[in-house]
This record gives sequence, structure tokens and C-alpha cells, in this order.
Amino acid sequence: MLSNKQTIVVALTTTISGLMATAHADVASYDAAFRSSDTQASLHGSAVYQENFYQGIQYSDLQLVTQGQGGTAGTWDSGIRADIQRFSASFKFSFNSNGGNVNDGFSFLVGDLSDLSGDRAAGNERGINAFNEDGAGISIGFDSYGPDNDTGYYMNWGGSQISWTNAPNTSHYTNGAGYNDYLAALAGGATATIAWDINIGLSMNVEWANGQGSWSHS
Repeated sequence: MLSNKQTIVVALTTTISGLMATAHADVASYDAAFRSSDTQASLHGSAVYQENFYQGIQYSDLQLVTQGQGGTAGTWDSGIRADIQRFSASFKFSFNSNGGNVNDGFSFLVGDLSDLSGDRAAGNERGINAFNEDGAGISIGFDSYGPDNDTGYYMNWGGSQISWTNAPNTSHYTNGAGYNDYLAALAGGATATIAWDINIGLSMNVEWANGQGSWSHS
């Protein structure tokens, strides 16, 4: 159980392309449409908003890596700063599979990210440098690349692994959230829901697209 009262910063780091993130801090709520008009949030590294028009409708999502370039990574910080005892958050995500298996992964972060100087904003599917250096902060890692027993979820505190859950197979992320067509990714993608309570602990559920079922862990 992760049961410390935290200053919340909801953030996403590395390789996620999503539609919306929603976080609830007590009775307050926050919706992110991942558009440049959101002046509360901030982007770090290679993270950008993709704002595109199709048939007269504007679509927007968050892209954390540069397509086709290895070694790129980005972090999106919601800008939420609040002392909380519980939250729930949900967001859709997809990967550009480009006809093959998807690579690497991303993390969902909750903790004190008030100092993102230097390389503290750099992260990956195992978390973020700021949490590693401070020894505190929740990271939910979605590790989408590797052989059997190397794809799945992390639950980390600071720089330490608390738990790991294997994916059913190496192509589960590709089949459940991988697309090479932008509109197909908007229509599909997987939906993650993460909840934390100071008295109960942390839980997550992922509803996969394309008939891949769901994962739950706590």
C-alpha cells in the first residue's frame, strides 16, 4: 500500500498518445484535452500536442516522443498542485505501431514535481528522474517492449519497484493499443483508470481495445 499524503502532480511521460486525462482531487476535477490552449499544463522534452483537422473537425492528442526518432522522450505535467488524500484518473492511450510491435512504454506519475530543473523531467516506462532523486512519488509504468515477462505494468515508489504484473504476451500492447492510422487510434485505443486512497492504497484497470480484454491490479 502506498499510503503517504502527497502533493499531487498528474503527469505522463514517454510514448503515450492519448485523448483525454481526468483527475479528481477530493471534490475538485480537471479535464485535459491536450491542446495548446491549456495554459496550466506544461510540456517537457519532446512532448508536443498534435492538433489536426479531419473533415472540418479538430482533433488533439498528446505525443510524447518524436515519431521515427529513437532516443526521444517527453513529459506532460498537468500543473495540478494540491494536498490530497484520494484521487481517480482516467485516460485513453495508443501507440503508433507502424505495422510492427510497439516499443518502450510510458509512466503515469503522481507526486511532487514542483522542481523539474535540469534533467529531472526526463522519464520512461519506469518513472521519472525527479522521483528517483527524491525517493518519493508514485509511478505507474506501462512497459510495452521486450520478450515474455518483460512487458507489463510497474508500480513504483520513488525509484523502487513495489510490484510488477506480466502482460499476457509480447504483442498484447500492440494488439490492444497499437495503430498505424491516426483516426483509428482516435476511435480505438486502450482506457486506463488509476485510483489512490490514503487508507486503501492504489489500484488500476486497463480496458484494452480490439477484443484484448482488461487488466486489473492493486
